[in-house]
Amino acid sequence: MSDQTVIPHFIGSVDKGGGERLPSVLKAFSGPERRSVDSYERELAQYRFMEIRLRDALAESGARLRQQDELIRKQELLSRESDHRLMNDLQMTISLLSLQSRSAQTAEAAAQLPSRPIAFP
Repeated sequence: MSDQTVIPHFIGSVDKGGGERLPSVLKAFSGPERRSVDSYERELAQYRFMEIRLRDALAESGARLRQQDELIRKQELLSRESDHRLMNDLQMTISLLSLQSRSAQTAEAAAQLPSRPIAFP
């Protein structure tokens, strides 16, 4: 029985020399580039190790991005709260000045103070 009858037709064969034919799947094991199974296992182990490192780096990067997004959201919230408090303080100051202008003794003092509250957006 020849190699051609055992090997499926889509694999084909390669001439080894001297008329002997090898399946093309075994081409890597013939000639000067012959590699052992151990070398393939080492290469596969290296690729698996590299894959693990890349997956870890990707997970770490994703975690950092989520952490940065959370910090940005907190910063925006604090900024809005700070703006709100500042507006409240300004409105309070204006209201106090308005009250002071109503109770001013002289017309000159009352003219320098606002007579009605100023609205902020």
